[in-house]
Amino acid sequence: MRDGEAFTFLLALIIVVETTKGTFAFETYDSEAPKTVAHVVDLVRHGFYDGQRIHRVAPRFVVQWGDPRSRDLDGQQTVFGHVTEGDDVPARLERGDQIIRMYVRE
Repeated sequence: MRDGEAFTFLLALIIVVETTKGTFAFETYDSEAPKTVAHVVDLVRHGFYDGQRIHRVAPRFVVQWGDPRSRDLDGQQTVFGHVTEGDDVPARLERGDQIIRMYVRE
């Protein structure tokens, strides 16, 4: 580090997702997608996703919940994290399965 330089370290947040098919967790990409991560974390902390149903599953690609109007993304999606625990759970999820609750691991 040179004189006068400062480093900013962002700790990646872990979001835990409890579903009817099991629990998984994902690490967020805070530095790569800060606005998206901040928005999702705020929704998680306010319980927005609790009780919602999965509305789209593309095997080995994406599991989607939240706004069902977001089905047609036309390449405009933002990757904001990756699964770090419970890797087998997203593969078992199907359209209509339920998010029991989500929380940020503090």
